[in-house]
Amino acid sequence: MDLPDEIIQEAEEASGKLMPEKSRNRYEKELTAFNEWRAKRVGEMVLSETVVLAYVSGLSKVFNASSLWTKFSMLKKALIVNGNVDISRFGKVIAFMKAQNVNYVPKKSKILSVEDTRKFILEASDDFLLCKVVLIFGLYGACRRDELLKLIVDDIEDHEKYALVKLQDTKTHTSRSFIIPDANGSLNPYEIYKKYAKLRPLDVGTRRFFLGYRKGKCVAQPAGMHTIGGVPRKVAEFLGLDHPEKYTGHCLRRSGASMVAESAGNLLPVKQIGGWKSSRVAEGYIEASVKSKMAVAAMIPLAGPSNIHSTPNGAVASSSTAGLMISGNSNCTIEVHMCKHNESQINRKVFTIQNTINYYNNIDRTGKQFSTGIVSNIMV
Repeated sequence: MDLPDEIIQEAEEASGKLMPEKSRNRYEKELTAFNEWRAKRVGEMVLSETVVLAYVSGLSKVFNASSLWTKFSMLKKALIVNGNVDISRFGKVIAFMKAQNVNYVPKKSKILSVEDTRKFILEASDDFLLCKVVLIFGLYGACRRDELLKLIVDDIEDHEKYALVKLQDTKTHTSRSFIIPDANGSLNPYEIYKKYAKLRPLDVGTRRFFLGYRKGKCVAQPAGMHTIGGVPRKVAEFLGLDHPEKYTGHCLRRSGASMVAESAGNLLPVKQIGGWKSSRVAEGYIEASVKSKMAVAAMIPLAGPSNIHSTPNGAVASSSTAGLMISGNSNCTIEVHMCKHNESQINRKVFTIQNTINYYNNIDRTGKQFSTGIVSNIMV
């Protein structure tokens, strides 16, 4: 059946949009490399599972597992668009790709701790003001360096007591927002932001928020990718941390996610701050701290029982008659099982903490009141 030219043209235009516009050249480069390899090694433009398997096998000898998956993904998309072939259906190829992940440990940026961050902001002079502001924005928003680079003044709403920052142009094309808070302590993120914002000249010919900073003044030239991405390394060098070169531009995003995970004890706020939908992806950004490892170790009672055990979820269990203390939680559901001594009746009560102290009368299955449970010392 011959289709009208208009339909064919419309379909071709739609197919062209299947590849990301920013990285289209990289996709086409991978397809060109594959076609050249086929022409040289096979002698004709044959596309089969055997050919693709041989090609990725050759790539695996040059690239690590992470880079190999990236190249395979781009080649897959390019072949779907240009050849109408989905190589992800080749079972042997996928099995080979998965085998490359065995014993592979990806290189990740080192992270900055809360103590490291506080020390730098409090002790470094105003010569590092740009670094301080980039550090604060990067941690509170778990930002990529590209997101900080593209941040414009219109994305920041000053509410006098805090600043609301909206990230519009993100890698995943989904906007997200975060707050730079005001604080009464020795470290006030909002005041540091205001100090830098006031130095930004009004007549500069760009809307980008982060400008170069020299001799206590903002210059007309926007801060570049290397300047923003190099902030973690400068912080590490100032603090005298080991291997400062390992504190890359990805450090801010990983550090922010790790700080939230350690404070919250669960993945929900981590996924919110980073804009992740997958828990598995969010977990990949979290660095397990000594504190969290100690909390896990406390769950193994080899040294005998203790009155209070801290868990990664922030819950604190007590075997004493004192009130149950639950800290680091908000709007969480708690399931309480209570049993009267020497009786089989078990009362099951499910309730939600909403930043209050709740008192409950516990009723057994016969409807008879037998005890009053008190949930106290709730710190959220």
